[in-house]
Amino acid sequence: ERRGADAQARPHAFILRRTGDPSRRVLPPCGAGAQERLEIGVRLPAMEAAIERELEALEESAAEVLYLNLDGKFAGGGVAPGALGGLLALRELSLSNVGLQSLDEWPAMPQLIKLTLSDNKISGGLQPLASCSELSQLDLSGCRIATLEALRPLAALGGLLALDLENCPVAETPGYRSLVYEMLPALQFLDRRDKDGKEVEEDDSDDDDDDDDDEDEYESDQDEGQEEVVEDDDDEEDDEEDVEEDVEDEEDEDEEDESEEESEEESDGDDSDEEE
Repeated sequence: ERRGADAQARPHAFILRRTGDPSRRVLPPCGAGAQERLEIGVRLPAMEAAIERELEALEESAAEVLYLNLDGKFAGGGVAPGALGGLLALRELSLSNVGLQSLDEWPAMPQLIKLTLSDNKISGGLQPLASCSELSQLDLSGCRIATLEALRPLAALGGLLALDLENCPVAETPGYRSLVYEMLPALQFLDRRDKDGKEVEEDDSDDDDDDDDDEDEYESDQDEGQEEVVEDDDDEEDDEEDVEEDVEDEEDEDEEDESEEESEEESDGDDSDEEE
């Protein structure tokens, strides 16, 4: 609703600001002498369409994301797990120190293998993680988990091989390690140690493998280059030897020709002496 004698004749710029009613938005006009105010309770059709297009584009790209690291990105206000919906192809997700307090509304991530939730305010409520059926590595170190009972929902993850609860209150429970292994029979590593207590180094095998492959490829190229150089040198030496042999053969032929000529001359001289 616009008010003012010449409201329709004057151009206006509007800035969106909140009102007491969260379902309504107030757009106060900017400009000298402007007094009218426009209130809207729904989005404008053009804005609605633009937002829908952006969301569709985001969903399309989200379906292709395999690895996502958001460590420390939302430490101030926290992140809502529901905002991660649509990442169906995600294989590794790191949400360390993002102010996460609860896993309520945790989205389905059927391909997720490695999940890092360290240094958050999570104290329990791990049931939603059961939807991550392929999860094999879970890091909850530095969280507020205080009881073994809070870990019981993880028994639904039959493929969980590595669990990190370091610096959680539950780690102070007497017999903690044996009790956790008993609760999670498939578990092989707890707090980066195997069942015998031997420390296991962090797995950077993928990056190392890539680096090793690059180094092997480079060394292979270098070796091939050196072999080609050696072969070229051998070929040059063979060519030089062939040239030397040809020269020697020519010299031998010249010497033979000279000796034959000398023999013929001597023979002619002997014949002339006999005639005399």
